[in-house]
Amino acid sequence: MNPSAAVDQGPFPRRDPTWVVKLGASRDEDGNVSLQYSGHTTPVLIAQPAKNRAETAPCLIVYDGALAGAIHKLSQLRTQVGRSAYSDLRFLERTVSRRHALLEINPLGQVVLTDLGSTAGTFVNGLRLPAHRSRLLTPGDQIRFGEQVVVCFNQLDPLEEEAYRERFRRAVSDPLTGLYNRLYFLEEIYHWVERHPRRSSGLALLLIDLDHFKNVNDEHGHAVGDRVLRLVAEVLERALGEEALLSRFGGEEFIAAMEVSDLDAACALANRVREEVARRPYRPFGYGGSVQLSLTLSVGVAYLPPRGDPVEPDQMIRAADLCLGQAKRRGRNRVISEREYAPARLIGLEFDTTTLMGQAITERIVPVSPPKAVPPPEQAAKPSQASESSTPRHIGSLSDSSEHWVRAFRRRMLEADQLDRPAQPSPE
Repeated sequence: MNPSAAVDQGPFPRRDPTWVVKLGASRDEDGNVSLQYSGHTTPVLIAQPAKNRAETAPCLIVYDGALAGAIHKLSQLRTQVGRSAYSDLRFLERTVSRRHALLEINPLGQVVLTDLGSTAGTFVNGLRLPAHRSRLLTPGDQIRFGEQVVVCFNQLDPLEEEAYRERFRRAVSDPLTGLYNRLYFLEEIYHWVERHPRRSSGLALLLIDLDHFKNVNDEHGHAVGDRVLRLVAEVLERALGEEALLSRFGGEEFIAAMEVSDLDAACALANRVREEVARRPYRPFGYGGSVQLSLTLSVGVAYLPPRGDPVEPDQMIRAADLCLGQAKRRGRNRVISEREYAPARLIGLEFDTTTLMGQAITERIVPVSPPKAVPPPEQAAKPSQASESSTPRHIGSLSDSSEHWVRAFRRRMLEADQLDRPAQPSPE
């Protein structure tokens, strides 16, 4: 008996000689797939186990970070993933290579992932994809680019896609005003600042604070205060336009970033916003009926010139915060930029306007007038704080830690406050 005859070879038993047929596949504009063999073309039907492929679109859903829930639809035949400005899908995480991976849609409508020799690697379902090797993706595959960027591949129909987008909108929006929240703004401003050196326009950052807003909550209640914040958010959206990145930064503070031609344009825009908020009455409806309020804004403006030196986003925010504090000390309802920044009576910080964001700063206490009372003899023998600080002292840079910055600010405020107080007469 022939041993091979005992093996069940199914309905297509193997016969010698073996014939090898080369097959090819193509896809037309309507998504129909055809099979080519021996000079003939035959339409074929690709089985879809769950959904009709024509009704779905391949997407990547971000799983981690401030942009968790964001959807990137793979609408091109080739999508390059990386940190470079020329990448189709860009992630600015430090372990993502400039050219990290490539996503391609083959003639059968399937998505193929290829690692482009990335340093930190591309992982699919926890397994590293070898460099310059490809893998066919299936719905539900989890992909990690580098160490922290995690996405999920899926095929979504229009209803599912809209549900994901609505979920993402809720995740990045402030629930009270509907503006972007602080976390999303900090993520996005990093992208804006990172690509700014290649732009021909300047980048302005406006830190906006409602003056005396605590009085609104105390006198009319938090329901009225919430309604006021919503009304102000609507005014800011209309005044700044759709191109601005506007966010509620916390409490009664708002922050906005936009591209402008120069610092004058940034200050003009900030003043238009301030005047728009101040000129209209606010009639929020609280529990006790309607009330009419008049509101004003203080604005601090930080500016980065076109193709300027790279800075960190927190340096711009800190510079705008310094200018905002100056606006409040000068009486509120005004706009202060780096150009108008000058030593204040209490704080007395002196800045070179060209180095406000990132380089060394000096400080000097500059009292408006000397104390009228004569200091006691024991104090007169000691050098005064004003004379000690008559020479500027280097206290670090704006890129130092926040803890050091806060300690320096508080120390200067206490020392300046002591200088403003009249000296107590000697008990003798």
